[in-house]
Amino acid sequence: MKKILCAVVVVLLAAGIAWAGSLTYTWTAPTTNIDGSPLPLSAIGMYQIGYGPASRGTNPAFPYPNAVNVPNPMTPTVTHIVTSLPSATYYSSVRVVAVDGGVSDWSMEVSKYVANTPSTVMNLSIVTGFGVQL
Repeated sequence: MKKILCAVVVVLLAAGIAWAGSLTYTWTAPTTNIDGSPLPLSAIGMYQIGYGPASRGTNPAFPYPNAVNVPNPMTPTVTHIVTSLPSATYYSSVRVVAVDGGVSDWSMEVSKYVANTPSTVMNLSIVTGFGVQL
């Protein structure tokens, strides 16, 4: 078993689209295992975005009420948009699901207020690191 170090840059954008809120997530695929060996994109099966109206806080076992599976596009940068969100503050994290089924820890949590009105796109960038047992 190898440990993967997933260094992910998550950019969280909030924008109002047709009176419904949306979140646009962009991150860079991890490239290195925890032991320093290369992590090929082909080892990543998909990403999971978890989000909801409450923070996980310091409890990593706390589940997000919403999750989206994002297939691995086999590119270094990944973008996914979640639409039709009611106005609220959303807390989000991303994790990796390996081809063999291994699942990483959630990334550092980010939050953003989403308004249901047209607005200027804002972004929040956080560099995070997490690992998965393979």
